[in-house]
Amino acid sequence: MDTSDQLYVLAPGSTYNGTATTALSRVLPNGTVDPSFSIGAGFDIIPNVVKFFGNKIYVGGSFTTYQGGAAKYFVILNDDGTEDTTIQRPEALFPVSDIAISPDGKIEFGYEIIEIQY
Repeated sequence: MDTSDQLYVLAPGSTYNGTATTALSRVLPNGTVDPSFSIGAGFDIIPNVVKFFGNKIYVGGSFTTYQGGAAKYFVILNDDGTEDTTIQRPEALFPVSDIAISPDGKIEFGYEIIEIQY
């Protein structure tokens, strides 16, 4: 849920209450999918974390594109699902498993690091 108690659903190309959905959809209080929120072509891989800071939607995961453009592991969305290009997006080095904003306003990522032994 975002700061205005809007519900967001992560679901891979399925339906929600009989309405076709994309990887990320917003649900209205009456249970219907909100048509004013659209991610268009969306992500190449389903995201695994969505956080809300202010009126922005921060999305992280293993994806590398959003709406056909480069978005390696992290993207910031506006309230309508379009990418926010007004905020300098930090580079994520690995797939993002958590997102936080530090007290000084910096965007921080959590990564799941898997040790590989040879």
